[in-house]
Order: sequence, then structure tokens, then C-alpha cells
Amino acid sequence: MLLPELIERGVSPEIALGMMTANVAKSVGIKKGAISVGSDADVCIFNQDYTLSSVIAMGKTLIHGGEQRVIGNFE
Repeated sequence: MLLPELIERGVSPEIALGMMTANVAKSVGIKKGAISVGSDADVCIFNQDYTLSSVIAMGKTLIHGGEQRVIGNFE
């Protein structure tokens, strides 16, 4: 629940998302954290209150409507 907490403390949603996605991925050298050519197409979908609603990774829906669909290592 870090994202809602950052936003609640005054960090803009755009900056908070970057802190948790593209910036982290870039610092460790992985192709994640952005939707762009050559990047993995993993997507997180958030509710209006910035809690996690759904996660799609490697073509699989891992979380949908806040409910976990895949348990364990999905790779």
C-alpha cells in the first residue's frame, strides 16, 4: 500500500508511480516499468484510491478486481 501512502503525503501520482516503476527498473537494468517498444508488457491497474485492482504480466491475469488469480511463481 505504498502508492496510496505516498500520494496521501503529497507526492503527485505521476511522481509516485515513477518512484515505484520506471525508476526502479532502470536502476536495476530490467526492461520493466514503462509501456514502450522493447519493454515487457506488464500492466498494473489501480482503483481511484490508488489501491491495486488488477495485474497482468506475461500475458496472464495475476490479480483481477483485487483478487489473486495466480499463486506462486508465475514465470
